[in-house]
Amino acid sequence: MLRRIQEVVVNSDVESEQIFDDFLALAEEFVSYLKEHEGIDAVALCEHQRDFVIDNFNSLPRDKQKEKFESFKAVYETCQEITAKGGKISDKGKTLARFMWKYRLAIPRCEEVFDLITENTYIEVYDTSFRQRYRSPNFLEITNHCLMALETAEFYNLYVKSEEIQKSQIEQVSAIVEGKIKDVIFEPCEVHTVKEINSKENRSSQSKALAFVPLYCENGKIEGFLHIFDLIDSRSLKFELA
Repeated sequence: MLRRIQEVVVNSDVESEQIFDDFLALAEEFVSYLKEHEGIDAVALCEHQRDFVIDNFNSLPRDKQKEKFESFKAVYETCQEITAKGGKISDKGKTLARFMWKYRLAIPRCEEVFDLITENTYIEVYDTSFRQRYRSPNFLEITNHCLMALETAEFYNLYVKSEEIQKSQIEQVSAIVEGKIKDVIFEPCEVHTVKEINSKENRSSQSKALAFVPLYCENGKIEGFLHIFDLIDSRSLKFELA
């Protein structure tokens, strides 16, 4: 099982270097567990992204650094609870259910949404500020980005997609966050190319969005949304943005 986190107090007196070191230690523990116990090949901080990750992290305001650390720490704690009970983090459906239970969250069309989750799908959870709060760990096997890059850098510093697709997706998830759309959006856009940037190979993938799902807290207030998707030809480099 994942070790329990020793209490880390991140306050205004803590230096950026200490926050980063605590962050990296937790990331290394996480990927070590995934490799040893769940067969997921992941890297906490790869050598070819070390400077990119450190420079990017140091460029963030201190409160943003703390926010990103606390966000990953919360996900780690959820995963620790799952492993403590004999569960597996790679069981995406159960992990998502545990995440939702822990934070008292709910989604519409729950059964239909969970039916979308298979061995080949990926899950992301975002809050209303579009900050990522959870990512299914199997994604780490099909990206050249290390975990620290994914957890500390913004999406636009890691991936690019066509302006048309980007605009469409932003409009749809913004409508969810603003409460204009309250139901699940199934197949919100066509299959499209997503290309890595700032990685070793800058791999291109064909992404198939399966659903954008509103995420609500107990009082019915919008808390964020889920993105469930599949990747096609994820190891190919031949695609152009379309």
